[in-house]
Amino acid sequence: MRDVSQPEFAAAVREQLCKQRLSIMLDGEIIAFFKAKAKARERGYQT
Repeated sequence: MRDVSQPEFAAAVREQLCKQRLSIMLDGEIIAFFKAKAKARERGYQT
């Protein structure tokens, strides 16, 4: 095993997970709506 740089490690993780980071701004009413839906289903709202 060899040491890898942080960018090299991050790239490998992204490739394996097939996920991309996404940042968006939402109104509080939208967040409250989805939190309520998640709570009704007994799930975390960030899953």
